[in-house]
Amino acid sequence: MTIDEKAAFYFRHRTTIEEWAALRDVARQALIPALDGLGDRLLASAGTDEVSLVEDEGQWARVGLRKAAWGGAGWDLSIILGWHSTWLLNPATSTPWPYVAVHVGPEATAPVAQTRVARDRCLQTARSIGLTAPREDYFPVWGYITPAPDVSEMTQFVDQCFGVFQTAWRSLHTLIDDVARQPVSRGRR
Repeated sequence: MTIDEKAAFYFRHRTTIEEWAALRDVARQALIPALDGLGDRLLASAGTDEVSLVEDEGQWARVGLRKAAWGGAGWDLSIILGWHSTWLLNPATSTPWPYVAVHVGPEATAPVAQTRVARDRCLQTARSIGLTAPREDYFPVWGYITPAPDVSEMTQFVDQCFGVFQTAWRSLHTLIDDVARQPVSRGRR
């Protein structure tokens, strides 16, 4: 019987491998508060006093910014840094990394139509800054943040997440201003 070398390696080192894999939970529990704690930095870097902090500590956690004008007249828009609280750092899940997104929130009066409008207005700029994930309802443009090759410390990764958010904010907030000025389409909900 021939045994694959990778399988043989695993069996020889399985105790150590499983011990190391268990550290993922420890890392997740350290990373979540570090991401949650970015709120003050996001506010300070916004470049305007017109913003408020968006925070949600649920399973689909997020921290981000919104302008007052993005929440009126049927719109509910924000730019967020988000993550799935239990899937974060787990490569076996569909959402192992934090992401930055334009988010159409639950108070939007026509979320599907508004997602389309926001995507149409922001897509070219979003793609140019790396937000290239396919559109999903409530997330017109978004993209994962995977650690850069030179990132080997958690604080570096948190700084990278902050930097990606800043780039998205600087690139997209005026486009979102334009979107939020439009009358809300009463198309498909």
